[in-house]
Order: sequence, then C-alpha cells, then structure tokens
Amino acid sequence: MQQLSTFQIIVLGIFVALILIGVGVFAASGGFVSGTDVGKVTIWGTTDIDEMQAVLDTLRPADQAFQDVVYIEKDPATYTAELINAMAAGGGPDLFLVSLSQINSFSDKILTIPYSEVSQGSFINAFIDEGQLFLGPQGALALPFIVDPLVMYWNRDLFSSAGIANHPLYWNDFLSLAPKVSSLDGISAVKRSAVALGVWSNIANAKEILSNLFLQAGDRIISRDVEGKLVAVLGDRAQGATTDPASSALRFYTEFANPSKTSYSWNRSLPKSNDMFASGDLAVYFGFASELRIFAARNPNLRYSVALIPQIEGNGTRSTFARLTGLAIPRTSRNVIGALEVAK
Repeated sequence: MQQLSTFQIIVLGIFVALILIGVGVFAASGGFVSGTDVGKVTIWGTTDIDEMQAVLDTLRPADQAFQDVVYIEKDPATYTAELINAMAAGGGPDLFLVSLSQINSFSDKILTIPYSEVSQGSFINAFIDEGQLFLGPQGALALPFIVDPLVMYWNRDLFSSAGIANHPLYWNDFLSLAPKVSSLDGISAVKRSAVALGVWSNIANAKEILSNLFLQAGDRIISRDVEGKLVAVLGDRAQGATTDPASSALRFYTEFANPSKTSYSWNRSLPKSNDMFASGDLAVYFGFASELRIFAARNPNLRYSVALIPQIEGNGTRSTFARLTGLAIPRTSRNVIGALEVAK
C-alpha cells in the first residue's frame, strides 16, 4: 500500500448515528450467505457482552447459522496474556477482537485474509480509511468491526451562562471562547475551565487529542513501509515544507496552559478533565463516544450535548481520531471457514 490517510475517519451521515449510540459496529458488504452453516464459532474480546449479544441477536433472526456463534467477554487487564497463552497451547477462540494498537503484536499469530476472499478494493470501499492499516501485502490481518470516535462533549449551562448559544465548530473558535467561559482566581488559579487542553498529566485522552490535532494538521503519524509493516512517521515534513504539521498543532495545544495568554484555561493542579466535566466545572471535554453512558451515570443532572470534534477552518475534509477494533482469525482457529464467514 502507498501513503495512507492513517487513522482518519471521513465524516459521513452515519457518523451522527455513531455518536448517538456511543459506538459504531461495521459489517462489510456481501458478508454472510443466508443458509450457510458456519458451525460453532467462538469469539473472544473485551467489549461488553451485552453489546455484542445485541449484535448477534440482530443477526440470528435473519439466519439460524448464527445460533452457534458464541461471544466470550474477557478482562482487559489479562486479555492479551490469556490470548497468547491459549494460542501457544493450540487453543483459544476462532475469532478475536484486536485493536489497531495491538495488531503488530499479533501479526505472526493471525491468519491473513487473502485478497482473493476480500479484495483490497472492496475493503477500501466498505470500511473507513483508518481500517486500511489492517491491510498488508497479501491481505487483511483483520476486518474493521467497532469504531469509537473522539467527540466533543459540551456543557450547555456553562455556555448559556457565558451568553454562547452554539458549540465551537473550529479549533480557532476556542481562542475567543476561553476568556468568555473560563473563570480565574488571581493570575493563574483556574476555578472554571472552558476547555481541557495544554498539558498531559491530568487531561484524559491527551494522547488521542494530540493525535487528532496532528492528523487534521496533515501529519500521518503512522504508515506502512515497503514490507507492509507499520512504521512511525510522526513529524515527517512534506517535500518543500519549512515546518512540520505536528509542531504547529503542539504549539496550539500548549497555548491553553500558558497563563500569559488570554486563552489560558488549564493547568496541572486541576482535577482530571473527565472528573471536572462530570462535576460541571469544565465547559468542553474531548472524550470517546463510548463515554456517553459514563457521564449519564455519574451526574444525571448534568446538561450536556455531544458534537463532532472541531476541525481546522478551511480544511475541505472533516476527520477525527478514533479507536478501531477489528475481527481477526488466529492460526489456531478450529473453524477457519466459519470464522471467515462470520467476520465478513
């Protein structure tokens, strides 16, 4: 594969539905042939069993073959070790959920799905751009299954109190938003914050927020080399460029932790950003769509809405960072054909 727009998700109409349900589940076109007996297929993963069961329950009325598909939820803390040990002993599941960050660790333990089964063109047309990082020279190491996008949570009451009716659409909107919403006690003590940006230690999802800024600025972060292996390309400059996109994005990010700036909104002494948002003292929080239910449970009285992640004004393509999880077939699968049919 040549240069990819890695980790990018092109924002289509379906993205709105992803935000509303908190997590998106994708299936490739074609997929399962009605009436095909796939046999027993066991899937391992860390996704909540009720969510996976809902997917299976949706499929089963349309095809009885899914009656023998079983999902087993595993503890995230021990999942990787349990998988590796099971595979080493010649056992384990027929399919397993694997995140993009894990795919290199499992690449030698996965059966590549050849392009004769799922063509590269069909894969690219069926799945989001980020999914292309599952592709190798001979085929797909996994098929995209779950996408959890980074979104913007905003406190409606804090916006209303500041006389602001709508959430920010672009990153530069925060430069004027911050002095209107943030409340300081003295020179640097933040009592109420407009947005959690600028530092690392107490900002939930700081790595993902920065990755999102890098990607939107034009840094690919990661790509595949000529052998098909994932390699880091963070900070690489385009030919003829005098600055790299990551540096520009980082300068913008850190501005919100600089007390000398009018946009100053955050420092290391504040609570964790997700805790501060849940308590009602943070106007904008960047988190994953799957966190929606967490805030609803933590503070039922919190009035907030969810919106797409801000964009760089003038960029033609909307994009955001997301956590992508795929379905992979281990080499130790006892039912490779059935596993492939279910994954497709």
